[in-house]
Amino acid sequence: MKIIGDGNADQLDDLVALDQVAQQDPDRQRELRRWLESGSVRVATKDGPRSAIRWLSLQRLLARRGWVSAGMVFGLDEGDPELFYQFTQSALNGR
Repeated sequence: MKIIGDGNADQLDDLVALDQVAQQDPDRQRELRRWLESGSVRVATKDGPRSAIRWLSLQRLLARRGWVSAGMVFGLDEGDPELFYQFTQSALNGR
């Protein structure tokens, strides 16, 4: 079962495991913690709160929920391209 909900500080280690920059950068880890504490992060999990969904699974989940790829940007973080998604108007209208 997939669960989407607000992230919390207990999920910091899971997010760090998914974020190549945070694995090497304590400042990024602190930034992730602040985002989690402020309620700015939505997290998708599978089979309970400790098993984070990986990126290929997350991309499929986003597509099923109406999000479409808006592109990829290289160079913001060295070796860590950013994927961007947008929620389409057609998804809002029930397709």
